[in-house]
Formats: sequence, C-alpha cells, structure tokens
Amino acid sequence: MITITIKNDFRKLKSGDVYDFDIFPIIVAGKNGCGKSSLFHALRGYKNDLKDANLSLPDKKELAANIEVEHDYEKIFFYDSVKDDGNNFMVAYDASNFVESGGYQSSRSSHGESALIQFDIFLKRIIDKIVPGKTLLVFDEIDKGFSLEYMGKYDNMLYGLAAKYKVDIIAISHNPIAMLKMHLIFDFMKNTIRASKEYVKEETGLTF
Repeated sequence: MITITIKNDFRKLKSGDVYDFDIFPIIVAGKNGCGKSSLFHALRGYKNDLKDANLSLPDKKELAANIEVEHDYEKIFFYDSVKDDGNNFMVAYDASNFVESGGYQSSRSSHGESALIQFDIFLKRIIDKIVPGKTLLVFDEIDKGFSLEYMGKYDNMLYGLAAKYKVDIIAISHNPIAMLKMHLIFDFMKNTIRASKEYVKEETGLTF
C-alpha cells in the first residue's frame, strides 16, 4: 500500500487531498491534464530517483516538496515510455547508479511496438534489484504505441509481472481496452476505485 498526501497546491492537485493505492495491479485513469502524471512525477522526485542534471522535467524534485508519502516498500521503480529509453540508459549516468536508483532518463522517445522492446530492456535492468513483496513498479503511459493486439494483452502483462516477481504495479493509462480487461480502475478525477465498464461508459458513451 502507498498513500500520497498533497501538502501544498501544485498544478491541478490540491492541498489536503489524499491518494490511497492498495489494490494491485491497478490502472490509474483520468483526462489529460488532470494531474495524475504530476502526482507520480512528484513521487519520482521524492524517491530521489534521478540525478538533477538528468531530469528531463527539472521540477520533479521541486514537486516532491509538495507531497508526503507513506509506504512500506523497499524499492520503487519508475518507467515512462515517453521519456525513458531502455536502449540508451547510459546517457543518464553509469549503470551502477542506474540499478541502485531504479530509474534513468534520456532525450529519445520510443513509439510503436518498440515500446515493448524498451519496456523489456528496462525490466531486465532492474530484475535483480526487485525485492519480492516489497517492490512497487510505476508505469507512466506504458501502453503508448501499442497495437490493438498488444492492447488486448495488456492485462496479462500486468498480472503476469505482479505474479511472477511478486511486485505491486501502478500503471497510468488512457487505453480503454486495457481498462476494460482490468475490470477495476482508479478514477483519478474522483479519487476512487471504480468498475472499468462504468468508467469507460461515462467517458466514451459506449456500453459493453
């Protein structure tokens, strides 16, 4: 379980708001610009995940000052499919620092099915640092560029990772197919766990 409390207003997030994540794996859903990525950027800064010079978003450390975090994890790893590049992890800093911090950053963005390749490389880099039962993986836009075929397998990937490595997973997504197959999602705008069918119907008007 991880609880993030907003200490000060920042971006779209309001002081006093509390976000509890205790169902895993879980997809965090919400409209663009609602603040969901901001929350996890702040968490990434809070964990001192990257060296200041290598942050593609320099304000992550600044954002971290606006949150309080309660958790019992020994490791929290982040992967952003837009900004992290598994093939190019050396551009951030040396590999020893990478595996100890749990994150890396580069200027290149992956797209299309290469997103799966980058993700696989990322997991191979951190796999020996995972502490079973005490590790959280946070994926931002991990499904970016997925084909329909892979979108349909998204839930298998998340459940498979959770079961195989005994990790908790939070995935930020805009993918309605992935949401439907996960059954439950975290509605960021309403700050609550919801049935995915209800959420997708409300957002798209489609009934399943």
